[in-house]
Amino acid sequence: MNQNTRPYQPSAEPQCNAEPSSFFSNLQRIGLIAKQASLSLLAAAAGLAIADGTPIHTPLGSIVGQAAIAQPAPAQPRIRWTPNKERGNAKGTLSGGRRGQASAACGSEASATRLTLLVPEGRENLLTTATQPTLSWQVATQQPTTMQFILSDPKRPTPIYTQTLNAATTGIQSVRLPSTVVLTDETDYRWTVLVNCPSGQKTEIYARSFIRKTSRAFLEQQLSQKSAVAQAQIFAENGIWYDALGPLLQETLQEKRQAQPSGDQTSSAALSALLSQAVPDGAKIQVRP
Repeated sequence: MNQNTRPYQPSAEPQCNAEPSSFFSNLQRIGLIAKQASLSLLAAAAGLAIADGTPIHTPLGSIVGQAAIAQPAPAQPRIRWTPNKERGNAKGTLSGGRRGQASAACGSEASATRLTLLVPEGRENLLTTATQPTLSWQVATQQPTTMQFILSDPKRPTPIYTQTLNAATTGIQSVRLPSTVVLTDETDYRWTVLVNCPSGQKTEIYARSFIRKTSRAFLEQQLSQKSAVAQAQIFAENGIWYDALGPLLQETLQEKRQAQPSGDQTSSAALSALLSQAVPDGAKIQVRP
């Protein structure tokens, strides 16, 4: 090495008293330079800046954390409802009291109270495997209103079950049938919601759809030890609408009630994906706890 060349001396390290000609002293200085270069490369990989040879004091754990945060977001759950023509879900070809009507409004203005059943438009005899399923709809309103839920068998003169509900603001309403009501396999039932119009051109509006109870025996093995989202995917793929919608809606409401939600929040995404394939007239559904 040229005796007249002054070796690099990092400002952060103490000065060495050995002569520049010392072989071991030079090795020590070369090691310090290599250490500084390694820190610079590590900082660059972590997206940090280094200037004037200042040592990096960022803990390695925080660098790993930043790298983890930068990872791509997990893929959204895929869920697709496929009508099952063998067990029901045929397009509506009925007339009169046996034809569904998934939505209605109290007036033509945008602010008018509107009723929307959470069912696919134009489909009859939507399926469930539950003896007491949950049936859901949305009332969009700017004023408090009341409504009535009615479950009936079109072959019987009187309703099987009725319930009165209130709505103060826009939101989803649900009715889970009580234990006193037991749906029979392969029987078609009609459910209707009537809403009193707080204002507008009409005094009352209604919407209705149909539900058919079917067996879940052929799905038991697939459903075993699956999450709510995974079960909803299986039900949707087999055309069982109400069993796909109900659990997702309950899981999403639970997520929204949590002050600090945990998990990947896939229920909300799956619910949005399912409703996007079904809700009539492009209605915006608001899920609130």
